[in-house]
Amino acid sequence: MCTGLSGCTCNAPDLTIPIHDYDSTRSDCSVTGGYVYRGGAIPELDGTYFFGDFCTGKIWSLKWDGNSVSEFQERTTEFIPDVGAINNISSFGEDASGEIYIVDRDGEIFKIVSDNPPTNFTMLPLSPGTAGTNNTFQTTGSTPNGNVTFIWGFNETVFPADSLCSGLEVDILNFRNLKTVIADASGNAFFNASITGKASGTSIVLQAVDINSCTKSNLVRETL
Repeated sequence: MCTGLSGCTCNAPDLTIPIHDYDSTRSDCSVTGGYVYRGGAIPELDGTYFFGDFCTGKIWSLKWDGNSVSEFQERTTEFIPDVGAINNISSFGEDASGEIYIVDRDGEIFKIVSDNPPTNFTMLPLSPGTAGTNNTFQTTGSTPNGNVTFIWGFNETVFPADSLCSGLEVDILNFRNLKTVIADASGNAFFNASITGKASGTSIVLQAVDINSCTKSNLVRETL
């Protein structure tokens, strides 16, 4: 906004002009800058800049190639959380994986996730699942180069169990974290675990969680 106050000349050649602005004389009143999406969970958003308005909670996105703006759109209706509401956007955040978060003045933090997460995220059975030997836990279809957490327990559940990822309810009651690994470029994740011979005959359930897309795999039951 050009205020004309002393010490700043509007449109002076040494000023950097905004790549986008909007009318703040109505309900929109204060822009909250964000981040360019560089995550792996929603590859179609790569290079998309997100920002919002503090007063109205509106959220927009655009792309900038260094010369011009493209793909500008309002996305407010796309960001309606399952729990809570986005009010008075005070900041955006970015994690180590490039995923983006929205922070509001109510003290809530919301993660931008896909409405269309991977449908082929699959936990493979152990082959063989044998106590007293090394066993390879494997998933396919996870986020390429993303984090995959393997979990296990003794009982599955048909009602909401514990949460592991941004409110995602897994299907193992009282699960234990086995290991978090990084998937390869094809979305495959592996973990080699030595299972004690004392576990022979034990029935366990296994599941994996794609931390980047916040999705869970199928359940696999194994008798060791």
